Amino acid sequence: MIDKTIFLNETTGEFSYKKSELFVAGRINFTEILNNFKVSVIYICLCISNKCNMNCSYCFNQDKDNKVMDFKFAKSIIEKAIDENKYCDKFFIDVSGSGEPLLNLNLIWEINNLCKKLSNKINKEIILNFVTNGLLLTEKISTKLQSEGILFGISLDGDMYNHNFHRKSNGHNTYELIMENIRKIKNNDYLGVAVTISNTVFDLVKTIDDLSLYFNTISIKPIRHKELGFNRKITKLWILEYQKLTRNILILSDNNNISILKKLLNGDDYFGKFIYRAFMGVKTLNRCDSGISRFCYDIDGTLYGCPPAKVYPEERLIKPNNLQKYKKQIQDTINMCSGCSYLLLCGGQCQIETLINNGKLNNNMCLFKKKLIDFAMYISLYIKQNNKLIYKEIIEFCNEKNERSFRNDELLKFVKENNYSFIEGKKIYDKLNKKY
Repeated sequence: MIDKTIFLNETTGEFSYKKSELFVAGRINFTEILNNFKVSVIYICLCISNKCNMNCSYCFNQDKDNKVMDFKFAKSIIEKAIDENKYCDKFFIDVSGSGEPLLNLNLIWEINNLCKKLSNKINKEIILNFVTNGLLLTEKISTKLQSEGILFGISLDGDMYNHNFHRKSNGHNTYELIMENIRKIKNNDYLGVAVTISNTVFDLVKTIDDLSLYFNTISIKPIRHKELGFNRKITKLWILEYQKLTRNILILSDNNNISILKKLLNGDDYFGKFIYRAFMGVKTLNRCDSGISRFCYDIDGTLYGCPPAKVYPEERLIKPNNLQKYKKQIQDTINMCSGCSYLLLCGGQCQIETLINNGKLNNNMCLFKKKLIDFAMYISLYIKQNNKLIYKEIIEFCNEKNERSFRNDELLKFVKENNYSFIEGKKIYDKLNKKY
């Protein structure tokens, strides 16, 4: 696939076809990174439902007690979290949790009303979002969610066979039931799909082509699971699938078509984040936002960095401390991955993956990530060399995505000049800018 040698400077994370272009600028300054640390967006994750209408083979929450969160409790968490992070530009309230959020639908409407009131109070965006398994997502519900500006995605694990193999409801297949609901959704401009890949390999290119008919954002991530995760054989098979995907992306780019690439870049796709870093020259020593800008509250209010962390008591956050958590994640990455040429484009291993592997690196995942980074670098260099207009369009798209993490000054100006409440002004502003 990669028919040219790519040189990678392990001290700076720079890469090129020409070794002479990689200037030795010294290692990344750890002190400078910490001094420039800033959180602009906060993700407040609530487990509003600890019950589910599906039985997924890899679900991390095996102790569902069918409890649901009430509004009073949710309200207290949201108000406290926003007050403690009032310096931030934007807030996302994610009610995906560790169960099916639509089983507590009334609370979603109540939280949405709260978000509107708080937005008007602080003149900042507070956006409600979640991922659903899609079984309860009727046309009526999806239409109301979109009319209210609530962002939602759907879990759909690849093709029909793979999805039905892992995700059943009372022993029954669920793929067609969910697809029937998806086909009735009227607006897919902001609709995303979350795909988990495991040790059952499927045709990645065909699956992405099929999903792109219904979704504008495609996020595919490898599973974090001891039994269903990648072994060496499965890793190599998935690498072949991503090699085919890379080839397909380049063929499409030769024809000035980057629609698939944009769908991968638009959300939180595993491959997409490496492609983003390759195009934008982003370097990182930090694996994720867990406990830094993302805080997850379990059904009883216990605070974790991310939903899967609830399985590991040691990952409980007694008190959020952004800077200290950031320092720890960077130091852990340096300790575990020091000397790896890919470190600054990778960011290190997920802490949950480390816990699953008893404190050790998962060598299969390391191989997988290194190959994805190779493909990402190649896509960037190839398009830059062969299609400068498309390359520029991708950079502009990535910049636009990056701007979502910051305050929208144009929106604030529009609201102020027209003397609107924040929510009223945002609704009109979004409509004028072709957003629902």
